[in-house]
Amino acid sequence: MVVTAPTALETIYGLARQVSVQPTAKAGLAWYRRLFAGPLVRVLPFGGPASLLAGELRARHPLPPTGARRDERPKAERRVAWVLDIQIAATAWTAGYGLATRNRRDFELLRDLIADLHPRATPLEVLGPPGEEPLG
Repeated sequence: MVVTAPTALETIYGLARQVSVQPTAKAGLAWYRRLFAGPLVRVLPFGGPASLLAGELRARHPLPPTGARRDERPKAERRVAWVLDIQIAATAWTAGYGLATRNRRDFELLRDLIADLHPRATPLEVLGPPGEEPLG
């Protein structure tokens, strides 16, 4: 399995925050650390080409999209999450991968922004969760 470095960051961050309020999260955190360190998962680095694309994407859409869904997180946290989503999309696309996500709306927006910047390139594939659409 392949995950982007910003995806790994978000996953570990979420689990590490839970450890202080939910001691059982410690086992999940340890499991993910082993998973990311082992041979089953390849972590794609957020490197030069991805950082250049991410900068262009952020310039085009600097703030997180707003919509009908209710997001209870503070504004600052939503903005950090948006920058990470930009990095995830840029990392996956520059490495030639698509994305599987529950957050299709935001990643489809990023797919469209990438297509505007690189109209002749293969678009970023964005798949929803199982049951929402077929995989392949």
